[in-house]
Amino acid sequence: MPNPEAGWNLTNVDECLDRWEQVCVPTDELRRLVLVALLSRMDDPYDGARREPWFGNEPSLWFWMVPGSLYAGQAVYVSFMVFERLGTVRIDSIMTLSWPA
Repeated sequence: MPNPEAGWNLTNVDECLDRWEQVCVPTDELRRLVLVALLSRMDDPYDGARREPWFGNEPSLWFWMVPGSLYAGQAVYVSFMVFERLGTVRIDSIMTLSWPA
């Protein structure tokens, strides 16, 4: 585990944000919400995140719905890997998905 005072290192954030912005074209407000939420992973990457059972062979892969992003039947989700020994969180994807009916 990393030093709690120093926090976790985030990687691949810019690349994932750029790709999400190109595909989903979020509003400025949603973009700011997602960026602030991503930065919160530096404090505690596990807060509100969960593992999905069908990825059982990859224990470091986590999924998380960005709080406050649910709007008009869609929400922003983030998948990321946690490397505890390195104190690193690698963002793998940011996506806007439809809320299940």
